[in-house]
Amino acid sequence: MEDLKEKLLEFWEDNKILLIITTIGLAVIMAFIFYPSSNSKNDINKEYNSSSNIISSTTSSSSLASGSSSASSAYIYVDIKGAVNNPGMYKVSSSQRLAYVIKLASGLKDNADTSKLNLAHKLSDQMMIYIPQKGENYLGDLISEIGSSEAQSSGPSEENKSSTSKSDGDKINLNTATKEQLTGLNGIGDKKADQILAYRQEHGKFNATSDLKNVSGIGDKTFEAIADKLTV
Repeated sequence: MEDLKEKLLEFWEDNKILLIITTIGLAVIMAFIFYPSSNSKNDINKEYNSSSNIISSTTSSSSLASGSSSASSAYIYVDIKGAVNNPGMYKVSSSQRLAYVIKLASGLKDNADTSKLNLAHKLSDQMMIYIPQKGENYLGDLISEIGSSEAQSSGPSEENKSSTSKSDGDKINLNTATKEQLTGLNGIGDKKADQILAYRQEHGKFNATSDLKNVSGIGDKTFEAIADKLTV
């Protein structure tokens, strides 16, 4: 045993410089092999965590935006009138039905006529609901969707349009009349019809039917005889 120790000490003394250099070299090699790998893993983990944060943040933002949008469109306003206990405008969920808004209006009056109501009708924004009374001769729509009231209120009624068109159709428009139409008027022959057309071509459209008297050969008497048949 003593001989072995002496041999090892002797070997160390003879080769210690070489052994030290070899040990340092191995340590450097090991550090070079393992340290970058560990560092790369750390970088990958950092990138993953960063990406995860971005995805999470984006998802959260999308969720918030979606939630905000849903919240803004979750409610609508409807107007209920007629035979209900508390008529007026109500804020309700967009998924609700007619029966629900009637309940909000404290229910129907005893004389309410529900024979033509569809209580399952789905509500929509700006809807107007009218509950008629029994025996009431109500000819309007019980449920008016958005835009229908505007369509009803804009412009003349069909009956008025018809009467207006009929009334105007019986008259001769001085700005569009043909020679044949003009000669159909009492006291207007070929010559005067040509003069009217020439005047219109030279001076432009007639601003009033009385401008016809500016045409040569047409005086007050002739104009008065046909005035009720003229328009511009």
